Amino acid sequence: MPYSISAARATTKLDFKEIKSRIRKSQNKKIEPTIREYVIAASIFLAHATLENYISDIFSSFANGLQSLPIKGSQIPENLQAHLFLNKIDKTKIYGTAIGTHSEVESLTSISKSLKTHAGTVVDNSTTIFRFTGKDIFTNHKYPSVDNIKKIFQRIGEPKIFTKLDIVLKSNSQSLLESLGSLRTQLAHTGQIPGVSPADVIKRIEDVEQFISAIDRVMYKLVTTFSDQKTWKSHIC
Repeated sequence: MPYSISAARATTKLDFKEIKSRIRKSQNKKIEPTIREYVIAASIFLAHATLENYISDIFSSFANGLQSLPIKGSQIPENLQAHLFLNKIDKTKIYGTAIGTHSEVESLTSISKSLKTHAGTVVDNSTTIFRFTGKDIFTNHKYPSVDNIKKIFQRIGEPKIFTKLDIVLKSNSQSLLESLGSLRTQLAHTGQIPGVSPADVIKRIEDVEQFISAIDRVMYKLVTTFSDQKTWKSHIC
């Protein structure tokens, strides 16, 4: 069964199509220049938010796909198992022991208590792992920066995400990601539209669409490696 686009990517394609259409319509000379500029600015933010929504949606689908049947912690990628365990345990007293504000006994007691919660199901092969979500994977790193993309893909077992994306795209994937992101950052920090034309903004949105297309294919390979093509087709498409 060949690759087919995810539901998250399909939604994104429609959203980008609408954003680009609004940019083109806004360039009618009958529309006031300030309104045209406002549409461009709003489009930059909306397009970048669409990318962020894709990241959220595809990781949520990834989590659902892995759990299409009850599974144990040992059946998910090792890095993800480690991440979920670390994310779910109470680390306060562990850190406290490291810096001398809590005793070792307090730290061990805290870990023991954590093993009786969701964290325990991650490492206990006698039970099913707790129902984790996409948010449990990306936590507070959903914003699509280079560092965040590296971090969240490392968590699901892909340590060289940008290298993989470069191979799919046959071009520099980081540049495509930052193409729109740099406009968004400049606009957010200065409150002024960067010196770009409507056509340039549309081109940068299309760069992000290429980036998403590559992410989608890498996710497909990850899912079919850890599960099978049926999981992709039934739970992610």
